[in-house]
Amino acid sequence: MPTARRRYQITETDDILRALDAAARVWPNEPRAKLVLRVLRVGAAEVSRQDRTRLEARLAALQRVRGRYSEGFDESFRTRLLDDWPE
Repeated sequence: MPTARRRYQITETDDILRALDAAARVWPNEPRAKLVLRVLRVGAAEVSRQDRTRLEARLAALQRVRGRYSEGFDESFRTRLLDDWPE
């Protein structure tokens, strides 16, 4: 089918074979080509979940230290810092 989108070819390595075999146990009636798509979708969802978890951990760490070192900076610190950066 003609398309302007990129196409990908996947060689069935041992890792790919194991992933497709595992997917076939979960979705036994799906053809291998559809299993590839299912594995990609599940993997993408997991990567997104891990990314959110990492971001939440970073934000929580920032909240824990927020304002903790403010005594080291007087009111004019930001202004002086910005003066050092040309526009």
